[in-house]
Amino acid sequence: MSSKRWQSTEVASRAQPQILSQGGHVSRTQFRHDARLKKQAVFLRIAADRGLVAKSLASNRAMTSRTTFRLLQNANLVGIGYGAKETAGKITGDLAVRVYVRRKIPLADLALDQKIPRFVAGIATDVIPIGQPRFHSRPAHLGIGISHVRGKAGSLGCLVRKPGDEAWYILSACHVLALSGAGEIGDLIVEPPAPSATSTRLAVLADFEPLQIGDEPNRFDAAVARLDHLADVTNMIPAIGEPQWPLMEPLLYQSVRKHGATSLHTVGVVLDTQAEGLIVSGGQSYAFADVVFVGGAEKAFSLGGDSGALVVDAMSRRAVGLVVGGTARGTFISPLKAVFRRFGLEAPTSTPVV
Repeated sequence: MSSKRWQSTEVASRAQPQILSQGGHVSRTQFRHDARLKKQAVFLRIAADRGLVAKSLASNRAMTSRTTFRLLQNANLVGIGYGAKETAGKITGDLAVRVYVRRKIPLADLALDQKIPRFVAGIATDVIPIGQPRFHSRPAHLGIGISHVRGKAGSLGCLVRKPGDEAWYILSACHVLALSGAGEIGDLIVEPPAPSATSTRLAVLADFEPLQIGDEPNRFDAAVARLDHLADVTNMIPAIGEPQWPLMEPLLYQSVRKHGATSLHTVGVVLDTQAEGLIVSGGQSYAFADVVFVGGAEKAFSLGGDSGALVVDAMSRRAVGLVVGGTARGTFISPLKAVFRRFGLEAPTSTPVV
């Protein structure tokens, strides 16, 4: 008899797991109930302050899921929850209604009706900036925005291989993947670019040619990173298609195309195949020699954030070079022949289905 009672008690305990809250241990069911009521109280107060519901109804109005999401959109919020309170990025051990926002604006810059009270009816609140959540969709296409984990945005150039190596690599600009040479082998490459709240690891830095500062000329701007998973990148350029190989040396008056993360698909003409020039970035001057100058057709061929994008022949789609930088009047690109020689690369003659 006592054995049966013990078994019954054990089953009941498993059915009602305990959660430690500020008021002591409570059942999971009770915690969910309390969380729902507290979220509702805080959210309706925010909605009332912003004129989305009548203040006279805010204290006793029941809130359905559909109502919640409609008010979230109208209140310019990302989400609401109930859990750990954070202070200066550290968990305090207390509980609070967590109000998720795209970015945290100083209180002094907010209108009175946009401020979220620290307490609502004795319930603590916590404003959590998380950016704009997005689906972490993969595979990423060629030309999509990427960056070094501590760097600035650029574009994914193309997929490449190394003879005798089973790994797959991505090729882009050195100043995108390797911080112009300040990066280290093994550093993370992320997509979308840092510092997005949704930045996710894509590859690790494998090799780069540091950019020289001053009057020592750079012959190209390039680096390679080893992909974590080939399935994370599709060998397609939006609006252009799959790049073709072998690579093609640039020709004067050649029509070219590219797809970059900022200016997307553009068309241009090769106006100079023996260009030398200076590019200024971060207060430093970088000299380039034996690069190609491309003028845009009707609009700029590239903009900030397009660095590293693959440039292809407009008709055959054969790979020609990588975007380095430029102005609205034209873009410098690195011819691929020297890049492939430096890193010992070969073209992805076929991309396996994974």
